[in-house]
Amino acid sequence: MPSYFMYIEASDSSAPMSHLKFLLVISYISISGLPAYADTQDDNLFFDMPLEELTQVTVASKRLEKVKDAPSVISVIHHEEIKRYGARHLRDVLDRLVNAQVIGSTAYPHNRTSLRGVTQTHLDDKVLILLNGRPIRDAGQGGVNGDMYSSFPLEMIQQIEVIRGPGSVLYGSNAFSGVINIITKPADSNFSAQLDAQYGSFDTRQLSLQGGGYLKQMSFMGALSTHDSQGDRFENTSGEFGPAGTYATGRDSIEAVLQLQAHGFSLQSIINKVKQQGSNNLVTFPSEDWTIERHFIDMGHEKEFNSNWQLNSNLTFNGMENTGSIIGGSGRFFTTRSNSYLTEVTLSGKIAQHSNLILGSSYEALSGDNISDGLLNTDIDSWNSSIYSQIAYRSSPLYKFSFGFQVNKAKGQSEKVSPRISSIINFNEHYTAKLSYDEAFRSPFGLDLFLNASFLMGNPELTPETINTYSAQLSYHKMHNQMALTLYQSHHEDLIVRTTGSDGSVTLTNQGYLDYYGIELEYKFKINHHWQLDGNASYQGNENDLGKKDTTFQPNWMIKNGMSYTKAGITGGVFLSYFGKPTQAIELNPDVIESNPDSHEYFLLTANIVCDLYKLYGNPGYKNIEISFYGDNLLDEKIYYPEISRLQVNTIPSHAGIGIYGKISYRF
Repeated sequence: MPSYFMYIEASDSSAPMSHLKFLLVISYISISGLPAYADTQDDNLFFDMPLEELTQVTVASKRLEKVKDAPSVISVIHHEEIKRYGARHLRDVLDRLVNAQVIGSTAYPHNRTSLRGVTQTHLDDKVLILLNGRPIRDAGQGGVNGDMYSSFPLEMIQQIEVIRGPGSVLYGSNAFSGVINIITKPADSNFSAQLDAQYGSFDTRQLSLQGGGYLKQMSFMGALSTHDSQGDRFENTSGEFGPAGTYATGRDSIEAVLQLQAHGFSLQSIINKVKQQGSNNLVTFPSEDWTIERHFIDMGHEKEFNSNWQLNSNLTFNGMENTGSIIGGSGRFFTTRSNSYLTEVTLSGKIAQHSNLILGSSYEALSGDNISDGLLNTDIDSWNSSIYSQIAYRSSPLYKFSFGFQVNKAKGQSEKVSPRISSIINFNEHYTAKLSYDEAFRSPFGLDLFLNASFLMGNPELTPETINTYSAQLSYHKMHNQMALTLYQSHHEDLIVRTTGSDGSVTLTNQGYLDYYGIELEYKFKINHHWQLDGNASYQGNENDLGKKDTTFQPNWMIKNGMSYTKAGITGGVFLSYFGKPTQAIELNPDVIESNPDSHEYFLLTANIVCDLYKLYGNPGYKNIEISFYGDNLLDEKIYYPEISRLQVNTIPSHAGIGIYGKISYRF
């Protein structure tokens, strides 16, 4: 793999040389300014903990295990990393992941996470989001998650576990190219709370309150947040038809997250309402609101039979209503309402001294409707059921083998089997190799099957999309340092795509295949008690059944690196990400309107600093007060992305200009 600087020099990049000089200066200052290592006690306990103690996950096996022992390729982002590098929302955090980018369209801005280049539409239907292991799905369109990426309160997050690759063996549909498991913070033994107030660029105002504790034998944790921003405004932006106009990106949201636990019972919920400006479904102006209202509730019970065996039972409700405009200023709109009720039972435990078993079953009922221009054109009525199992066997301290499968049956469809086979070899205490084969599927959802509109017809004969992935990973782990190199190859079949008939009607069919391949490098290095490096680099490519390469609009190259510092009340970090040039829309549709700036490669630079005033000054009046400042897109890159929804306009604005945001936090 060529070095970063060799690639920049050899490419036909339009990136200014000042950006490269800036990167060199930052690198020089960072290296030359490192203090000599001193074996002194640091007040940041997190920073001194071995990484293996921090990087334990549940997402791959539905039980706690070290990342190196998990039968999947996994990345972990801890809440202290979010604090060090800063973020405005979940999208900022996920954009720093290896081989990942949060994208969207004019209809659904920043609505989906692309992992490993698997991107066909603006719907987030190839990555499954979990909250503490419970699935968040959209029964209507299969992937409306823009509210999660823009409004979920970061202060509630303990860590984020991300499977790169298939995860259907335990989670079913949508766990296709990845799984994002958001783990929330546990309640403190004593009641504690934190109030955060933020103000910044584009008249951005955010207020959040989060806290929890114990009431007798019940623990509770919750957050309430509001966000209001005028957003950046992009003048003279061209649309699909009509005059050019102003692309406004304002946002207004309110969100509540709650979790309760008592006597083996649990309850967690998300209730929100998010309004996001965009340029409508048909890329026209003026900008109008896209509105999401989400109701997620999960009730669970854990029964421990003994120290080895337990039974988990869950009832999960996902309700959503989203409304958007079809043509700006016309009064034409659409509203999709959907509900799903999921019941799931999972038995897990040891069947021998060195073997673990998971056995589960689920049933999900889906309902809802879609209204366009005031007329009902979709009535959603479907269901799916599954059984799944996974067994892990460790023959010696050096070798672990696991095998799992899920059998899924949806209404009107044949059974779908998704297996996983994984072997893990620990060469010694520092080096581990993983070899795995995984399959996954994405079932057609309500509008795919039942939509009956003038612009698009659903197809009840659709079958699930499938993907199979071979991966090999070699990792190094020693106390405060980690590095992993991963190779993968995937085959994606039965794509659900739009096709136009001889009469001009548009419908959905299963058609074609895609092959993906790539290499991923990620690392975490603690240089000394105060400085840490975090970064990754990836290359991905793909080719469809017609022999055309790179058809999913994702950059081939992504290189992302950060450096952070923690000492005596000061926490800060700088993160610089490079995103290569994506495929242009005109390469897939020669009739695209090319009036907006082309999408190109870019550098995204962010910086963050957090100051604990009491630790800095020792004044009791400052106790429990922190102030922080976050800078976004500090190079003021003009970032445009191909309009992937309709392929009629070459690009839309994808990222705001320079932004500076200040926050004050008070703990009590």
